[in-house]
Amino acid sequence: ACRLTEIIGPEASSKSTVGYHILAECQRIGGIGILIECEEAFETSRLKKLGINVDDLVICQPDSMEKAFSMMDSNVIKIRKFHQGPLVIVYDSIASSPTQAELENDYEDDTMAAAARVLSKSMRKSVRLMAENKVVLIFMNQMKKNLERYSSEPDVSYGGKALKFRASIRLKLTTRKKDLELENKEPSGQWVQAINIKNKIGIPFKRSRYFINFKKGIDVY
Repeated sequence: ACRLTEIIGPEASSKSTVGYHILAECQRIGGIGILIECEEAFETSRLKKLGINVDDLVICQPDSMEKAFSMMDSNVIKIRKFHQGPLVIVYDSIASSPTQAELENDYEDDTMAAAARVLSKSMRKSVRLMAENKVVLIFMNQMKKNLERYSSEPDVSYGGKALKFRASIRLKLTTRKKDLELENKEPSGQWVQAINIKNKIGIPFKRSRYFINFKKGIDVY
């Protein structure tokens, strides 16, 4: 089966760092990692510090959401011809990926719900391929304010409901100002709380805390 995980949270809540650690662990056990990077904000030096072998990492930087899914499908097909071990795809991030309609239209044109429509169609097309090839999919996603006036959820994830319906696991990362750690009056790291808000393969709503060292990533000690 395809294990699809969505990691959501506000900015600076360590979503990308968690994704990089997953890629590093995949490589450590002999697997291949694919990074779909859409934020144009990563540094190879950062990846190396977190334990990733950059030379063996497949990095894709598509200019649209449609091309991102197309690259995912084509890379999985190519890799499975010579590698049957662990295969992980980290998509960073959904909210930073424009759709083809948004790229082709002018700034003032209305492209409301374009991402939701693309995600809904892409999920139906790609999930079967990923399941047949036993791929682990990790999607990073940002939170946005809910426009529904009487909704019980003040914040929702970007891109509609297709991703949250398809996900096997959804993790929500949160941080607080008081969780910031200082060393010689300089920020050295912060504590992050992870809440398992959906889990099809285990008990949901569990919580855990971990420390992010700004230089080394997740502190396992």
